[in-house]
Amino acid sequence: MDSGARTGNPGLMVAGTMARYGGHVLRELLTPRPATTRADIPVRPSDVTEEWLTSVLCPAHPDAAVESYELRDVSSGTSTRWRGTVTYNRAGQEAGLPTALFAKTTLDWSQRLLLGMADVLTGEPGFYRHLRPHLEIEAPHGYHGSADHGSGRSIALMEDIVATRQVTFCTPQTPISRTDMEDPLTGMATWHGRYWADPELDRHAFLRKTPSTFVDNLARFAQLRKRQIRALSAAIRPAVESGATGGRRTRSSGPRGAGRPGGCGWCNRRPGAGR
Repeated sequence: MDSGARTGNPGLMVAGTMARYGGHVLRELLTPRPATTRADIPVRPSDVTEEWLTSVLCPAHPDAAVESYELRDVSSGTSTRWRGTVTYNRAGQEAGLPTALFAKTTLDWSQRLLLGMADVLTGEPGFYRHLRPHLEIEAPHGYHGSADHGSGRSIALMEDIVATRQVTFCTPQTPISRTDMEDPLTGMATWHGRYWADPELDRHAFLRKTPSTFVDNLARFAQLRKRQIRALSAAIRPAVESGATGGRRTRSSGPRGAGRPGGCGWCNRRPGAGR
């Protein structure tokens, strides 16, 4: 069983991971390939096609298909975030398939390195793909999730709750009431109750890691001296970042984190909810 723990020389491990992820990011910039099947993992809006959206949104409705879509960047941090709207053919409309989407991906080399070395790359995609559909909690509905450890590519596709539920997101200055704090505790009780001793949990490798494993992985990563990180970064990052932008770095538009659907009840508020 894979516990998620990282062993061996941390310097060599990080160097190898940096080189591998850097090679994949550079290749993706120089030779972009559109996503057309469910097995593909798009990390930028330009990777997406009607075929891919149909494959991940319409599997239970073989006559349904995505006919058009519009995607736009939102922000970038530990993940790259974009939202979109889709339209379906008649079968898709009659099935009531989702039209407002929000995606979180690992587009950048630094995002892949951080999440990959912490071994949490599969966590969010796995939650939204395998667990969220079976939970009645205050969190976006999950439509698809996928991750590839080799390249560091990942995507979590979910409901855009800004569009569907008209939520606003809290900031560090937002007052938090007792009711606000009760919401995430209720959510925690719900998922613990639903999955307590459930054999379904044993089938997902991303759930085998404990919090201590996560902390240990980050600690091993952080043990590298700063000059080692600088040397490795200087050798790889410039080529990765300039590959398809003519040497210009790009930045997503929109307010930072403004449309980030959180999985916890106190991250967002609905108008008129009295909280």
